[in-house]
Amino acid sequence: MNDTSSILVVGGGSSGWMTAAYLSRALPETLITVVESSAIPTIGVGESTNRTMHYFQQAIGLDEKLFMRASNAAYKIAIRFVNFNRPGGIFYHPFGVPDTPDAGLFEPNAATRFKSYHLAELDNLFSKECAYSFQIDAGLYGQYLKEVCTQRFGVRSVVDRVQGIELDDRGAIGRVHTEKSGPLVADLYLDCSGFRSILLGRALGEPFESYSQFLLNDKAVAARIPYMDKERELVTYTNCTALSAGWVWTIPLWNRIGTGYVYCGAFLSSSQAEEEFRQFLGVERAKHVEFSRLDIRTGRHRRAWVENCVGIGISYGFLEPLESTGLSLTQLSIHDLATALRSGEPRQAQADLFNTRQAAVFDATRDFVMAHYVLTSRDDTPYWRQIRNENPIPDTLRNIFEDVQNGSYETIRKQPYKFYETMNWNTILSGMGYFGEERASTPPLLNFSTLASHAKLLQTSVFDGDYCDDPEHFSDPIGAHPSWYSTW
Repeated sequence: MNDTSSILVVGGGSSGWMTAAYLSRALPETLITVVESSAIPTIGVGESTNRTMHYFQQAIGLDEKLFMRASNAAYKIAIRFVNFNRPGGIFYHPFGVPDTPDAGLFEPNAATRFKSYHLAELDNLFSKECAYSFQIDAGLYGQYLKEVCTQRFGVRSVVDRVQGIELDDRGAIGRVHTEKSGPLVADLYLDCSGFRSILLGRALGEPFESYSQFLLNDKAVAARIPYMDKERELVTYTNCTALSAGWVWTIPLWNRIGTGYVYCGAFLSSSQAEEEFRQFLGVERAKHVEFSRLDIRTGRHRRAWVENCVGIGISYGFLEPLESTGLSLTQLSIHDLATALRSGEPRQAQADLFNTRQAAVFDATRDFVMAHYVLTSRDDTPYWRQIRNENPIPDTLRNIFEDVQNGSYETIRKQPYKFYETMNWNTILSGMGYFGEERASTPPLLNFSTLASHAKLLQTSVFDGDYCDDPEHFSDPIGAHPSWYSTW
């Protein structure tokens, strides 16, 4: 049913090559070209993923072992939050489902109802019987997908600098001018240029709706650090530790640790943030570490699909990576785009539904991230006092809180498009102390037939030996998984 004969993806990296890989499999009759500049560096400080990664990998037919080796990946079964609810407070957001459907609803310590929680508390033990995802080097992952796309999927790669965008008489994208390759023309243009948003934002001028009044963090300082004790530090979760004006991510990969401090520039200068980050890492450990300073912009463009252009990933919108949503939301939008293009519906109808979905999912995920902040009991720094006492709360989030106070999750259940379900909300609200702080009485849920050291399991099952993926393996990404939403 697809009537799009050619697609031009502007921008490479993990976003651009994920888009090319998925669409080349879902739309085999479509010619797909990726244009990317070799002069734009990849940050590659580590990326934490959610369960959508499994669906994405299966859909494009990639072998887990080969993908993990190529992207220096490690397994992940949970996210651990430190100092968010209160100084010294710790709670988890584990993968999987509770032991019973309603276990832990409106109760403290709801995470203890998940097997993944009990395994994560052991730090360096892992079992593939547990629901899991991956922690990866996103830069290496993009390079791996590029090789797969160009060598096996028939995607055309153009390494060149984009010099300008020409609009046609309708105000749509007419052609993309490059430095050496001349003008590039396609039926559909996909903007994967990241924060630059050179098609959707710059050329088409689609308005950007900021979340800055709700999510204060607008800067980050990031680094790569070596392991000092790999057996101990290669844990099975992403660690998020709140500091004076934001929080630090710690993502253990196979060969190193990716880390960074996301903070609000209104409360810390860049030098103050870097110093606080150094103290967190340890002065001796951080002595020879190189730091990257980043400006971030939270929010989304009003529409993702405008005329013959679709913004994918950060070029459309960005949320701070507190719940590892970056690649997940990108994968959802790629899936939705493929579904729209294969639907046979009129192009405007495709675009309208796509835009409705993307906006709803982004806004709902914004509210979910906000719950990690506005429910805090912290008042030890100006940053946390402002969040606790002055931060505005959107009506959509306020309605959820009011609903929960009345013992219901009906507001969340009625959301047509969302990434997080009732059990996710319940776990975070519980961890933030919304249902009280007393310890829930639950038995351990560790009934795994095999438990192994995380580092040892990775070494023996992934990073030793010679594996290759099956070039013929492919499950229809639309038919095999009719809904990629709520896949936690």
